[in-house]
Amino acid sequence: MARNLIGSGLVGVLLGALGLASAAHAADFGTLMAQAAATSQTYVSQVESALTAPDLATSQARTRTALATGQQLINLLTAAEAAAPDDAGRSRAQGLLDHVRAAQSAGQSTLGATSLDAAHSALEAMRGEAVEALAELRPFAAPTPAPTPTIAQVPTTLPVTGGLGTLDLLAALGAGLALLAGGFGLRRLPPA
Repeated sequence: MARNLIGSGLVGVLLGALGLASAAHAADFGTLMAQAAATSQTYVSQVESALTAPDLATSQARTRTALATGQQLINLLTAAEAAAPDDAGRSRAQGLLDHVRAAQSAGQSTLGATSLDAAHSALEAMRGEAVEALAELRPFAAPTPAPTPTIAQVPTTLPVTGGLGTLDLLAALGAGLALLAGGFGLRRLPPA
Protein backbone atom coordinates (compact mmCIF):
# COMPACT_ATOMS: atom_id res chain seq x y z
CA MET A 1 0.00 0.00 0.00
CA ALA A 2 2.72 2.45 1.01
CA ARG A 3 4.74 1.37 -2.01
CA ASN A 4 1.78 2.14 -4.34
CA LEU A 5 1.29 5.52 -2.68
CA ILE A 6 4.97 6.43 -3.12
CA GLY A 7 4.91 5.17 -6.72
CA SER A 8 1.79 7.22 -7.49
CA GLY A 9 3.33 10.29 -5.89
CA LEU A 10 6.51 9.85 -7.91
CA VAL A 11 4.54 9.48 -11.15
CA GLY A 12 2.54 12.61 -10.26
CA VAL A 13 5.71 14.61 -9.62
CA LEU A 14 7.24 13.44 -12.91
CA LEU A 15 4.11 14.31 -14.88
CA GLY A 16 3.98 17.72 -13.22
CA ALA A 17 7.61 18.33 -14.12
CA LEU A 18 6.92 17.34 -17.72
CA GLY A 19 3.98 19.75 -17.84
CA LEU A 20 6.10 22.58 -16.50
CA ALA A 21 8.87 21.79 -18.98
CA SER A 22 6.35 21.79 -21.82
CA ALA A 23 4.99 25.18 -20.70
CA ALA A 24 8.55 26.54 -20.51
CA HIS A 25 9.24 25.30 -24.06
CA ALA A 26 6.05 26.94 -25.30
CA ALA A 27 7.08 30.27 -23.78
CA ASP A 28 10.55 29.95 -25.26
CA PHE A 29 9.09 29.08 -28.65
CA GLY A 30 6.82 32.15 -28.62
CA THR A 31 9.67 34.42 -27.53
CA LEU A 32 11.98 33.05 -30.20
CA MET A 33 9.33 33.44 -32.88
CA ALA A 34 8.63 37.04 -31.78
CA GLN A 35 12.37 37.79 -31.99
CA ALA A 36 12.46 36.11 -35.40
CA ALA A 37 9.57 38.31 -36.56
CA ALA A 38 11.45 41.47 -35.58
CA THR A 39 14.66 40.20 -37.19
CA SER A 40 12.72 39.26 -40.31
CA GLN A 41 11.42 42.82 -40.64
CA THR A 42 15.00 44.11 -40.46
CA TYR A 43 16.04 41.48 -43.01
CA VAL A 44 13.39 42.57 -45.52
CA SER A 45 14.35 46.24 -45.04
CA GLN A 46 18.01 45.45 -45.69
CA VAL A 47 17.19 43.48 -48.83
CA GLU A 48 15.06 46.36 -50.10
CA SER A 49 17.93 48.73 -49.33
CA ALA A 50 20.24 46.56 -51.43
CA LEU A 51 17.70 46.72 -54.27
CA THR A 52 17.79 50.52 -54.30
CA ALA A 53 21.59 50.72 -54.42
CA PRO A 54 22.88 52.96 -57.23
CA ASP A 55 25.75 50.64 -58.22
CA LEU A 56 26.87 47.02 -58.01
CA ALA A 57 29.46 47.51 -55.26
CA THR A 58 26.95 49.23 -52.96
CA SER A 59 24.33 46.60 -53.73
CA GLN A 60 26.74 43.80 -52.86
CA ALA A 61 27.84 45.53 -49.64
CA ARG A 62 24.22 45.96 -48.54
CA THR A 63 23.53 42.34 -49.50
CA ARG A 64 26.36 41.19 -47.20
CA THR A 65 24.67 43.03 -44.33
CA ALA A 66 21.35 41.40 -45.18
CA LEU A 67 23.01 37.97 -45.37
CA ALA A 68 24.39 38.42 -41.85
CA THR A 69 20.92 39.30 -40.59
CA GLY A 70 19.52 36.32 -42.49
CA GLN A 71 21.98 34.06 -40.65
CA GLN A 72 20.75 35.48 -37.33
CA LEU A 73 17.21 34.71 -38.47
CA ILE A 74 18.19 31.13 -39.32
CA ASN A 75 19.74 30.75 -35.86
CA LEU A 76 16.56 32.02 -34.17
CA LEU A 77 14.30 29.78 -36.25
CA THR A 78 16.52 26.75 -35.63
CA ALA A 79 16.30 27.39 -31.89
CA ALA A 80 12.53 27.89 -32.18
CA GLU A 81 12.20 24.62 -34.06
CA ALA A 82 14.03 22.82 -31.25
CA ALA A 83 11.88 24.56 -28.59
CA ALA A 84 8.57 24.02 -30.41
CA PRO A 85 5.95 22.52 -28.08
CA ASP A 86 4.35 20.36 -30.80
CA ASP A 87 4.61 19.11 -34.36
CA ALA A 88 2.70 22.10 -35.73
CA GLY A 89 5.24 24.51 -34.22
CA ARG A 90 8.16 22.49 -35.56
CA SER A 91 6.54 22.34 -38.98
CA ARG A 92 5.98 26.10 -39.01
CA ALA A 93 9.58 26.80 -37.97
CA GLN A 94 10.85 24.39 -40.65
CA GLY A 95 8.74 26.09 -43.33
CA LEU A 96 10.09 29.47 -42.31
CA LEU A 97 13.63 28.10 -42.38
CA ASP A 98 13.03 26.91 -45.94
CA HIS A 99 12.02 30.44 -47.01
CA VAL A 100 14.98 32.09 -45.31
CA ARG A 101 17.46 29.54 -46.69
CA ALA A 102 16.09 30.14 -50.20
CA ALA A 103 16.48 33.89 -49.67
CA GLN A 104 20.04 33.38 -48.44
CA SER A 105 20.86 31.29 -51.49
CA ALA A 106 19.57 34.04 -53.80
CA GLY A 107 21.58 36.58 -51.80
CA GLN A 108 24.76 34.55 -52.26
CA SER A 109 24.28 34.64 -56.01
CA THR A 110 23.99 38.43 -55.77
CA LEU A 111 27.54 38.54 -54.44
CA GLY A 112 28.79 36.80 -57.60
CA ALA A 113 26.82 39.02 -59.98
CA THR A 114 28.81 40.90 -62.62
CA SER A 115 26.17 43.53 -63.40
CA LEU A 116 23.67 45.56 -61.45
CA ASP A 117 20.81 43.99 -63.46
CA ALA A 118 21.95 40.47 -62.53
CA ALA A 119 22.24 41.54 -58.90
CA HIS A 120 18.74 43.04 -58.98
CA SER A 121 17.33 39.84 -60.43
CA ALA A 122 18.82 37.78 -57.59
CA LEU A 123 17.78 40.39 -55.03
CA GLU A 124 14.18 40.26 -56.27
CA ALA A 125 14.18 36.51 -55.63
CA MET A 126 15.75 37.12 -52.22
CA ARG A 127 13.17 39.77 -51.38
CA GLY A 128 10.29 37.51 -52.45
CA GLU A 129 11.36 34.73 -50.08
CA ALA A 130 12.14 37.17 -47.26
CA VAL A 131 8.74 38.85 -47.58
CA GLU A 132 7.03 35.44 -47.57
CA ALA A 133 8.83 34.51 -44.34
CA LEU A 134 7.90 37.86 -42.80
CA ALA A 135 4.25 37.38 -43.72
CA GLU A 136 4.22 34.00 -41.99
CA LEU A 137 6.00 35.42 -38.93
CA ARG A 138 3.67 38.41 -38.45
CA PRO A 139 1.25 36.52 -36.16
CA PHE A 140 4.17 36.04 -33.75
CA ALA A 141 5.22 39.70 -33.74
CA ALA A 142 4.95 41.57 -30.49
CA PRO A 143 1.50 43.12 -30.33
CA THR A 144 1.37 46.84 -30.87
CA PRO A 145 -0.67 48.80 -28.36
CA ALA A 146 -4.15 49.66 -29.52
CA PRO A 147 -4.64 53.29 -30.42
CA THR A 148 -6.39 55.39 -27.81
CA PRO A 149 -9.87 56.17 -29.06
CA THR A 150 -10.68 59.84 -29.35
CA ILE A 151 -14.08 61.44 -29.39
CA ALA A 152 -14.64 63.53 -32.48
CA GLN A 153 -15.75 67.10 -31.97
CA VAL A 154 -19.49 67.30 -32.62
CA PRO A 155 -20.35 70.26 -34.85
CA THR A 156 -22.66 72.83 -33.27
CA THR A 157 -24.44 73.58 -36.57
CA LEU A 158 -25.02 71.40 -39.57
CA PRO A 159 -23.09 72.28 -42.70
CA VAL A 160 -24.89 73.99 -45.54
CA THR A 161 -25.54 71.61 -48.42
CA GLY A 162 -26.34 72.32 -52.04
CA GLY A 163 -30.10 71.73 -51.70
CA LEU A 164 -32.83 73.58 -53.58
CA GLY A 165 -34.13 76.91 -52.30
CA THR A 166 -37.84 77.41 -51.48
CA LEU A 167 -38.72 79.05 -54.83
CA ASP A 168 -36.87 76.37 -56.81
CA LEU A 169 -38.65 73.67 -54.85
CA LEU A 170 -42.07 75.25 -55.48
CA ALA A 171 -41.31 75.64 -59.20
CA ALA A 172 -40.28 71.97 -59.48
CA LEU A 173 -43.41 70.90 -57.60
CA GLY A 174 -45.62 73.03 -59.87
CA ALA A 175 -44.00 71.63 -63.03
CA GLY A 176 -44.44 68.10 -61.76
CA LEU A 177 -48.13 68.67 -61.00
CA ALA A 178 -48.69 70.26 -64.43
CA LEU A 179 -47.12 67.25 -66.17
CA LEU A 180 -49.19 64.89 -64.05
CA ALA A 181 -52.41 66.75 -64.93
CA GLY A 182 -51.41 66.74 -68.64
CA GLY A 183 -50.86 62.98 -68.49
CA PHE A 184 -54.28 62.40 -66.96
CA GLY A 185 -55.86 64.67 -69.55
CA LEU A 186 -54.32 62.71 -72.41
CA ARG A 187 -55.57 59.42 -70.97
CA ARG A 188 -59.15 60.79 -70.77
CA LEU A 189 -59.39 61.83 -74.46
CA PRO A 190 -61.41 59.50 -76.69
CA PRO A 191 -59.45 57.66 -79.37
CA ALA A 192 -59.51 59.31 -82.77
